Amino acid sequence: MGLASASLAAAALAQPADGAPGHRAYLAVARDDDSARVASLLRDAVRAAGGACGRVERYQRFREAPNARTLKVECAGQATYLLSLGADGATVLDGGDGRIRPADPADGAVVEAPDSVADEAPLPPVDPALLSSNDAGGGWLAWLFLPIGLLLAVAVGGIARSLIFPAPIPPKRYTSDDKTRMVAEARELAPNLWLHPTGVFIARGRRGKRRIFPTLVCANAYRRLGLKLKELR
Repeated sequence: MGLASASLAAAALAQPADGAPGHRAYLAVARDDDSARVASLLRDAVRAAGGACGRVERYQRFREAPNARTLKVECAGQATYLLSLGADGATVLDGGDGRIRPADPADGAVVEAPDSVADEAPLPPVDPALLSSNDAGGGWLAWLFLPIGLLLAVAVGGIARSLIFPAPIPPKRYTSDDKTRMVAEARELAPNLWLHPTGVFIARGRRGKRRIFPTLVCANAYRRLGLKLKELR
């Protein structure tokens, strides 16, 4: 599909399937399994979504929804990942390039993974050319294929349904003042990307306009590519 190569610049999509790494990780997190098992499955889910992770050092439950869990995952030698897991196995991976802030105890408990949860050999670091959509290097090729991958994912159907988690739609349109207030109330996840306490995401696009979306995937697509998928008006 060509999507895995661009996953760390915006978001990686893994097709839902029973027994898939993302599905197993979601179940372990939802059941509150022991930290060693959760760390091992989170490592597998990060890898399956295109990230590099030889060993999970710590993780944090960042956000919970009825059918989804979002965690901050810190792998040895890697910048922080933001990993969203769906109940049916859908996986969304962001970060790994320094844009995601490290886990902060003020946002919730940070779980230290046992040292025994390690891989036989750490994976090589991610090619820096894939980490920025603005670099003049090889990153442009990954971004060329990202919109195609997104369209194919929507065509499959199951992926799209798992990623578009319902968010409350306000009774009126968001005004510029509303967005300013919401940004002030929200938690910054990365430059030009915020999570509001109501569960919606606020993203600022390349032209400086702020828009509101129900999921991290949609917000990232607008922030990086200008795509307005499922925008909440």
